[in-house]
Amino acid sequence: MAFKVKKIRKRPHYRAKKAPEKSKAPMPWYQVVALVVFTFGLMGLVYQAEQFGVWFKASVLQAPLPFDGTVMPVEKVPNWVTWGGDADTHYADIPPRN
Repeated sequence: MAFKVKKIRKRPHYRAKKAPEKSKAPMPWYQVVALVVFTFGLMGLVYQAEQFGVWFKASVLQAPLPFDGTVMPVEKVPNWVTWGGDADTHYADIPPRN
């Protein structure tokens, strides 16, 4: 049985089709004007949202207290050494630490 010597990589027997060229026609003037108006309108809306964003309140029932730099201390913390790892434990069920 004789072996034939062949090239490992052959050129394809077909020619690759060229992609059609895209038209390079400029945008019509009315599309350019619409794009500019839309861009400036969006910029104006973002500016107005930033100006009136200071009026946003997460709670409408009461005004928040001004922050004076302090935080309330944590009253109860589980004893992580003896805690069984129950994920359903509520904060009220945590025994006070000795």
